[in-house]
Amino acid sequence: MQIVVTGACTVLGQALLRAIVARGALSTDVGGLVPVQRIIAVDRAQPARLYVEPRVEYVCGSFEQSRFLARVMGTATDSVFHLSPLGAAAGIGGQLEDLDLALMRSLDTTRSLVDACQFQSAQPRMVLASSAAARHDAAALPATVEGVCSAMCELFLDECARRGYLDLRGVRLPCVIGDGSSDAGIALDLALAGLAAQPPLPGAGAPLTELAVVTAAEAAAALIDAHEQARVVPGVAPMVDLPGRRRPLSELLAAPPSA
Repeated sequence: MQIVVTGACTVLGQALLRAIVARGALSTDVGGLVPVQRIIAVDRAQPARLYVEPRVEYVCGSFEQSRFLARVMGTATDSVFHLSPLGAAAGIGGQLEDLDLALMRSLDTTRSLVDACQFQSAQPRMVLASSAAARHDAAALPATVEGVCSAMCELFLDECARRGYLDLRGVRLPCVIGDGSSDAGIALDLALAGLAAQPPLPGAGAPLTELAVVTAAEAAAALIDAHEQARVVPGVAPMVDLPGRRRPLSELLAAPPSA
């Protein structure tokens, strides 16, 4: 099978690549467990050190452009792990162009990915890595740009699943340690570096004292578990909340956890 991972060069993306390779085979709706033959790892930038394995192919580019993703994915992509919206709005400033950038890297990228999915020979299975800040109900809307961007991606993909474009499932993640994939994650990294112990945006709230955390390996395992869940009623896109472990900032500073 062929798998595409967006945001593959992040800490979470690298952990996910390792987890997929270690597992060796993932489920499909038609063939049960199928060996993973190719993983296309897509991101906008590549650090100097990357996980190297023969089945992993790295592609660097601006993948909010649908033609770029269509070329990368071809017509035989079985599954997609969509991680790139997770950190799209983390730590942005207050200007309108900052919001434009966040939307481009979350909603625009997701729309382009759905466009590319239409060229596949069979309906792909998609796993969305969303943010815990996206939780919403009739009484409470997301209160941050991070939450709004993630919720918009969730709602758009829900509609795409309802229309039968893809087989969707997702995981709402808390702060992924070392990944910088949330405002809380950036605040934690700054605190661990001794620079600040508060959210990175002015007016973002009270100083950070406690937060829910998971390691990148734990988050990657949750994403694979979501992928392996059997298809549910067509048009229903389950979102699983990964609660993480709530820990005081003082405890995290005293014993920095490993990503």
